[in-house]
Amino acid sequence: MSFFDIFKKKEKQKQKINTTPSLQAKNNHIQKPQINKDDELIIDEELLEELIYKWESGEEIIDALIKEASKQTEENVKFIEYLVNLIDSEKLEIPMLPNIVMKILKLSQNPDTELIKYVEVVKSDQAIALKVIKLANSVMYKGIRDVNDLNLAISRIGINELKNLVLMLSLQSKVFNNKEFKELIDEIWKSSLLTSIISSKLAQYYSLDASKAYTIALTHDVGEIIVINSVKGYEQFYKRKYKTDNHFVKRIAQSFHQEISAFTLAHWNFSKEQVDVVRNHHLPPAENSNEYQKLLFTAYQTAIILLNFKFNEDNIYNFPYEFLIKFSKLPLSEDAFYLLLKASLKEFNELSLIIS
Repeated sequence: MSFFDIFKKKEKQKQKINTTPSLQAKNNHIQKPQINKDDELIIDEELLEELIYKWESGEEIIDALIKEASKQTEENVKFIEYLVNLIDSEKLEIPMLPNIVMKILKLSQNPDTELIKYVEVVKSDQAIALKVIKLANSVMYKGIRDVNDLNLAISRIGINELKNLVLMLSLQSKVFNNKEFKELIDEIWKSSLLTSIISSKLAQYYSLDASKAYTIALTHDVGEIIVINSVKGYEQFYKRKYKTDNHFVKRIAQSFHQEISAFTLAHWNFSKEQVDVVRNHHLPPAENSNEYQKLLFTAYQTAIILLNFKFNEDNIYNFPYEFLIKFSKLPLSEDAFYLLLKASLKEFNELSLIIS
């Protein structure tokens, strides 16, 4: 069973996982939802285990793709050859990190930077400035009255949230943007956004740098976009119409994306720690793994399950908490995980409306 088949619902589930968490929190005010058995979501453990990726080195990935080529059409084989050659020769086209992001990141490195400096940078991009004001007036940050002044809007949401929003909007418009593969790109974007929100909230829970966790998570799958964008170069190189289907492109992008994402972050001058976390984000963490790797691994696997099994704020009690906690190596209770995911889904839905 391939990775991309695991989300197809089985007509008959062989094994039920008892995943409903106990929702009696310490303050004892959380009420467990009433569960209608007909609506209860049953997830096969075999499907969940398929979510935990096998980590592979670059050589193993190339070997696997060469073997895959023998089963593919001529067009698909040529695309594999083209991509392998790009990687070997380090000629993949890496997108430029948007200028506004670089300026905001640079300002944020100095804790004494005055607010007016951020305002000046954000004003240079009217679309982002309007989104900042819209966020400040959303239910997440709304005060006694609406604000229309960028200075007040940034004061309300804070510098870390500003940095996250600018990075998110810039990546969405400049990097996660390919009309030919729009449906596939949108799928990757939703996963990246939800992963970043969950990772940030996990970081807050463990008193780690939430903004750092957010940045790592939002950029961890950028390698998939680069592979998908290489399709255009492939078409031009062979001077013929591209015929490889979206399913195959997605599978190849998934195979290569860890190394390419890490290479991209290094090109963007991210820290070595961030690059290493992204490079290994499908590797199930050990007890002594980097804390941000644990966060990213847990957040990503969680986001995939949430999106593909269509969880929402109403049925989140049925999420397979015990399964994810076992792999994450994080000291996290089911009650805490429940509250964290409920808040994450709410923020994801609200942000999706703001940035759309």
